[in-house]
Amino acid sequence: AACHRATGKAGRRVKRLQLRRSQAARRLDRQIIALAMKTAARIVTFGTVSGLLWSVVPGVLTELFDSSADVFATLLAGLCAGIVTTALLAVPVTKVDRGGAACFGCLSLPLGAFVFGYTFALLNRHFPSLADGRHALAQPIEVGFTYSVLSVVSIFVFVCLPLAIGTTLTLKAFLQREKPAGSSSGAL
Repeated sequence: AACHRATGKAGRRVKRLQLRRSQAARRLDRQIIALAMKTAARIVTFGTVSGLLWSVVPGVLTELFDSSADVFATLLAGLCAGIVTTALLAVPVTKVDRGGAACFGCLSLPLGAFVFGYTFALLNRHFPSLADGRHALAQPIEVGFTYSVLSVVSIFVFVCLPLAIGTTLTLKAFLQREKPAGSSSGAL
């Protein structure tokens, strides 16, 4: 009987520990989900702001702002490019040091240019009322590829590349600012 009683006490202790662990695990799950939601909101916020700011570059350089009909399509394509580029770079940028983030910044320029060109061509093709129609027949993949190549081989690379690196380093700092003390540098 004493052995059964000891086993009963030990069993209750084990059950209490399991209950505490499961409650702690649920709390941790909620914290991870809250952090992920914060990260997603930060990605969308940063992508929106940077995309709208970066839409000025092709708007001015390729004279898309010369036609008032193209302004909205240019801004919308920049918005999409900013969010997509930010979402693609968010995880790798937070896992590397500043030098690695600068390397990702070099890659972000042609990536963002491709997404911008592709989105701009899609908008022109499927929503011609958003633009003046000059680009309606262009193939989105070709336009994206052209913007991507021109972003790194034109004379403007001397201005745009440092801006892309700076934007990526700012993204890294923006995403790391949300992390609680003691969290790993790669957690998102």
